[in-house]
Amino acid sequence: MKSLNKKEIKELERKQALPVKRNSEGAVIPTKFTERELNHVIFVQLEKVRKENFKKFGGPGIQKHWGKQSKAERIHAERIAKGIGNSNE
Repeated sequence: MKSLNKKEIKELERKQALPVKRNSEGAVIPTKFTERELNHVIFVQLEKVRKENFKKFGGPGIQKHWGKQSKAERIHAERIAKGIGNSNE
């Protein structure tokens, strides 16, 4: 999906800064966001979680190139891909 441009991000920030609307019973009326705006909000809010998970679990940045792996590492990776064994070995 196409990301938001600067003008759309400013508009999204303006919408988020609006005061909360409530109906006569006091229930909150949610602000209307487009699908692109919601995806952007979720992506931005989850950035901290993604970074923490990358640090905690290694992320794709730690995987070795196939040619740089030892024979044992290649066999283990093949077994994991086939579903034989577990990833803790």
